[in-house]
Amino acid sequence: GMVRFDETNKTMIFGTVVDSNAGNIKLITANEVTAMAIDSSQNATFFSPTFTLKDTIARSTNDDGVCLDLYNEYEADDARTSIRFWSDDPAEAYGAKLMFHHNNDWSHGSGTFSLNMRAYADGSLNEVYNIDGHTLKHTLKGSVDITGSATNLKVISNDNVYLSLDHQGTDGDEWQIFNANSGSDSSLQFKNIDNS
Repeated sequence: GMVRFDETNKTMIFGTVVDSNAGNIKLITANEVTAMAIDSSQNATFFSPTFTLKDTIARSTNDDGVCLDLYNEYEADDARTSIRFWSDDPAEAYGAKLMFHHNNDWSHGSGTFSLNMRAYADGSLNEVYNIDGHTLKHTLKGSVDITGSATNLKVISNDNVYLSLDHQGTDGDEWQIFNANSGSDSSLQFKNIDNS
């Protein structure tokens, strides 16, 4: 084992070396129960049902406060970071995934980023929810239930707004429930978009 202080970088170092090769590190609690393990490939595992990030510093209204940063330094031009929710089923790689992806130059409007959630259903990984950061379009896959006492569905826009019911089959039509605004007057319309 190795414990030393790096005076140049002001860093406390805990490490293991086995025949010039990196070893493994474990932090244990009472009765030698493993709380955290780091293997020789720098993969860290926390053996706890709860992981807490705590901050007691006062923050401004524009501060992010307590943060969990997922930082991909390897692919700066095509960054991908994910949070995976593992399943106990050995046939599945994970139960669900929340993934962020951005293309190069996204801050200049020429690229894009997306945030999507995927989950297993019927033996395959399916997209459940997606946000396209370039168009700000939100996509939900499957049925959506809105439940609760005095629950409302509200669509807000500073222009004409509609709710689209689109059957995408070869013989299907798109209907729109349309709130058309003209000056101070508003009208509720039902439109068959495919066969107006």
